[in-house]
Amino acid sequence: TTRKVSSSAYRAMFIAAHNAEEYTLAWESLETSNRLEKQAREVKFDRQLVIQQLRHLKSIFKATFWDGLITPAVKKKSSTFPIFIVGMMRSGSTLLETMLDAHSEVWGMGEDSFFNGNISLFRDRLVQARDVDAVEKLVLNYGRVVATKMKKLATVKLEDNILKAKKLKYVVDKMLFNYRNIGLIHLVYPNAIILHTVRDPMDTLFSCYKNKFDDKGLEWALDMKDLVLQYSIYQQTMNHFRNVLPGRVVDIHYESLVQNP
Repeated sequence: TTRKVSSSAYRAMFIAAHNAEEYTLAWESLETSNRLEKQAREVKFDRQLVIQQLRHLKSIFKATFWDGLITPAVKKKSSTFPIFIVGMMRSGSTLLETMLDAHSEVWGMGEDSFFNGNISLFRDRLVQARDVDAVEKLVLNYGRVVATKMKKLATVKLEDNILKAKKLKYVVDKMLFNYRNIGLIHLVYPNAIILHTVRDPMDTLFSCYKNKFDDKGLEWALDMKDLVLQYSIYQQTMNHFRNVLPGRVVDIHYESLVQNP
């Protein structure tokens, strides 16, 4: 309890000092606040695990992975209903989703990702599939189930906006960490739009470091070394998918979005 109070106190000092342009004191207060908060957390960031996960991802999703798996039936029948926004936290994704949601045919569902929700089960069944026909059936079914759930949620959420509900053609899935699942998104939805929000690295890192995230699994944002490693893993992941799926993901630069919407 004392640690949490101290962390909050130092965070308040950071805000006050930053507003007063006392940047040295602000930085020292922020570092202390994050250090105390990290000590109070039960979940610890596993650096070796994320490095191993990146190696595993690269070994699986090679340029030839999708050959023969995205069959003509998958290409023809796969839904274009979902629009995926991926990227790093504090990169402008909420702004982008809000702008897309302003369109009469688009609704932003936030980070309640149906695709990501059952991805582990889908991945296991994909590994167990015996042949291309089994993969095709699995892919089409998973894509159909996810799209149906998105449509049902949109219908409920838009019950007070009947006009938009009738015109709806797209729903935005803004689970940023789906950047790790780009390979599977492309497999299930080869025709869907995947947008990647990009922001200046220093601005992104500082914004992550100064904002307190209570969610489990985001403890790496409390330690600068962990944060830089996580950002590096993210960048390497995106670069890998750029190489094996050239042109598949559309980069949306935060600075350009702000200056010229």
